[in-house]
Amino acid sequence: MLETGSILTGVTTESFQRMAKGPGVMIKGFDYRSATTFAELFHAYEEALQAGQGVGATNGGISITIQPNYVRRETDHAGHRFPGDEMLESWTCEMSASLQEITAETLQNIYPTAEFTEVGDDIVAGRIRSDINPETDYHDFSFIVTTDYGMAMITMFRCLGRTTGAAQTDNEGLMEFPWQCEATGSENLEERAYAPCEIWLAYRNGRVVRHAVGDAA
Repeated sequence: MLETGSILTGVTTESFQRMAKGPGVMIKGFDYRSATTFAELFHAYEEALQAGQGVGATNGGISITIQPNYVRRETDHAGHRFPGDEMLESWTCEMSASLQEITAETLQNIYPTAEFTEVGDDIVAGRIRSDINPETDYHDFSFIVTTDYGMAMITMFRCLGRTTGAAQTDNEGLMEFPWQCEATGSENLEERAYAPCEIWLAYRNGRVVRHAVGDAA
């Protein structure tokens, strides 16, 4: 029996080992689904970073939203709420951050229709297309964070990255670009039964647990 004054919490001796550490990393177009072990997933993660797929340095952390949007069924003489009176209308699945790196690759994350070409040996020039190509301008974005037990990853499917405001410099003279990517749904009806995102938890003991929160690409 609990004594008077006892404090109940959900913290266990393993809680601190399960906490995410560091700001995390965002990767565009991360090809991870062939991984079946922690070692394979971590190797794919390292290769993606070496290939320049990282979105770039951020300031202020990364915000992630996975939110179901429900609408209530309207019925006559319904004086109170009851189970089943709501239905899912849509999902809001998005990531946002303030990007600080300025390269052709990072600018393409901010302006997905940007096209860059080399001008001589020292200059790269870019133009931003007005039209959006569904085949080339939408990408998957993965947010990865490490824990003592391994890695945790959230992937948003078929996102169109975009700037959400004016770029500005901070007090230290560093320029920041407010950035956001929002996942879009699939045309496949079976896939649309899930949110357009996915969560993977990878454990160092050699097993990968995939939580199919979203529709697979």
